[in-house]
Amino acid sequence: MKYFFKNIMLLLLLFYKYFLSPIITFFGIKCRHSPSCSEYSREAIKRHGAWIGGWQTLARLSRCHWFGTSGVDNVPKVIKKRHFWAPWKYGIWRKTNDD
Repeated sequence: MKYFFKNIMLLLLLFYKYFLSPIITFFGIKCRHSPSCSEYSREAIKRHGAWIGGWQTLARLSRCHWFGTSGVDNVPKVIKKRHFWAPWKYGIWRKTNDD
């Protein structure tokens, strides 16, 4: 069952990457990070699964705005296991210069 959700999320990302992203880029809107938010999401979901990768993606998207962070922001290779009922702790919601 976990592979089902993982594959569904990866399929939605492919749809975004090949159909929606070119339209958004046409209007001059680009991701401020490297790798791009869709690449980050794909890697997070492949590496950590749909649940944790989804929360990491949500945290990354919350940082990607005009007043947010920019630059290189890779998916953590190792994450500390958290409680299932506190999934927001998997994401990095804020970055400082020390990170």
